[in-house]
Amino acid sequence: MLLSKERIPQVALMEMNDIHFEEIDLLNNLYDAIKNGEPIERVKELFEEFLADVVYHLEFENNAMKETGFFAYPMHRQEHEMRLSELRNLKESFYATNNKDLIANYLEQKFVPWLVVHVPTMDTVTAQYLADYL
Repeated sequence: MLLSKERIPQVALMEMNDIHFEEIDLLNNLYDAIKNGEPIERVKELFEEFLADVVYHLEFENNAMKETGFFAYPMHRQEHEMRLSELRNLKESFYATNNKDLIANYLEQKFVPWLVVHVPTMDTVTAQYLADYL
């Protein structure tokens, strides 16, 4: 396991908490599969599930912020776009090489450090705002 759910604080909007916790489960499943030497086909399957979940996660937040006129929408969306760009590049590199360590390193060095800062800062403020509207 790379990330425990306890490291991610709950926010004011339950839908966001559910999305965060599902993403942590998928992230850990992917990471564990890599570290346990599971076949490349299984890692690809788990990677695709994780990617789809991250896209859903970020689109959910982006749409909710846009619909409610959240004041920090442009800045928050930009952070999401940076993560998606990184993940698209990672996918391209991974599929070109089948190097599972690329994913493990990205999760360890980029995604998890970003998530443990992003949720208590940007997502907490966003959720508090959205909870008043949704």
